[in-house]
Amino acid sequence: HFNYFIYNSIVIYSAPLFEYYARNDIAKIYIAFIVD
Repeated sequence: HFNYFIYNSIVIYSAPLFEYYARNDIAKIYIAFIVD
């Protein structure tokens, strides 16, 4: 249970960062696709 709690905390705190970077990558790919 303790490991699960730690994992949950990491996921909760890193989710916004992950979402931000994922959107950044998608935007870059999308822009590159349009420009190309």
